[in-house]
Amino acid sequence: MTTSLRFTHLPNFSLRASDPIEPSDIKSIRTYIAISAIFGLFNIAFPIIASGNQLPIQDIPFILLAPLCCAILPVFPRFSAIAYSGCWLTLIVARDVYISDMVFTNWLFHFLIGRFLPTYKAAAVHVVNGIAYAAATFTVYIDVTEKEITLLAIYLLSGILFIPAGAVTRNTERFWRNRAHITEQRLNAVRDDIATEMHDLVSYSMSQTVLRARLAAENETYPEKAREEFSALAGTGADALHELRLLLYALKRRSDNSSSSETTSLKPSHIVTSIHLVTRDLEDAGFEVNCHISEDIELSHAQTLTMSRVAREMGANIIRHGDTSAPVSFLLSRNKQRIQLLSTNAVSNDHIVPMPSSGTGIVSMQERLAALGGALMTSNEEGTWIASASIPVVETKGVEQ
Repeated sequence: MTTSLRFTHLPNFSLRASDPIEPSDIKSIRTYIAISAIFGLFNIAFPIIASGNQLPIQDIPFILLAPLCCAILPVFPRFSAIAYSGCWLTLIVARDVYISDMVFTNWLFHFLIGRFLPTYKAAAVHVVNGIAYAAATFTVYIDVTEKEITLLAIYLLSGILFIPAGAVTRNTERFWRNRAHITEQRLNAVRDDIATEMHDLVSYSMSQTVLRARLAAENETYPEKAREEFSALAGTGADALHELRLLLYALKRRSDNSSSSETTSLKPSHIVTSIHLVTRDLEDAGFEVNCHISEDIELSHAQTLTMSRVAREMGANIIRHGDTSAPVSFLLSRNKQRIQLLSTNAVSNDHIVPMPSSGTGIVSMQERLAALGGALMTSNEEGTWIASASIPVVETKGVEQ
């Protein structure tokens, strides 16, 4: 008997054929591959034990290929189903081989095609293989014994039981996946509502408080002691406002990443988020900002707080003294020894009303950086203000960011 199997193309590396697990669900893929490996071991051990450690060489290809086809079926469902069926049809018409070579893998195969193929396709595969097996049983064997009938019944029964089990598993996984997706959407909606309310109410009120404290600190009609207190209040309020904005940004960013179709989006670190907020403030103030951030930035908690405040102070100085007609650049980079935050901007000759900042200026930035072994360098080169803050690279493994 000669059987010709034709297919016009090999399936792509995709898990979409029957809407099984998504490509990003690596854990599920590994689970099914591990199950296939376990069944493969049983499939190898059973014929060896049954033959008294004298396994015929012609049985080896079937013993090895069957579990291999099952192992790759979660990734290539259609191709693997065709390959396994070809292996099975070859086994039932070959001479001097045992049907028991694929007994255990038949159970697994029927479950997997029920799981990874549409039910009607899985049923069609089982019907074709079952008819071929029945035809071979009554044509190849001259005297059909009770043993052959039993093996045929076991094969047919395994398909009847395990294909529906696979389909139920698929539907169950889909149900819980959809339920998790709906729950995540609801959480995202709640996050958006919280972020919007906090931004519209709390953030605006704090901004006004910081601005008034800053203006009071610069009012020369007030006593020096009162101005110092207002300056400290403005700095503390600005720090609290910045932390609040970081929280709101994280809530918004998490919702955006959850609803995005991209599966490789990276969660920004605290310092990256701070720089994004600073660049947003600059853009709102009318500046064109060019920002470049290296991907290998890792900071300790103390370094993150310091560099965030430095970035915010750089942005505040640019808003106070910068020229909106010229672009502003921010660069966060690192080498083997140091991490550097560099900002450049054109200097404006127009007086601009001071905006809320940490209130301590260049001296405060120098002190904060020096406490961590860092340094601040500033220069004015032909109307371009350059500020460079650098800190040493530290080992952050196991340190909370």
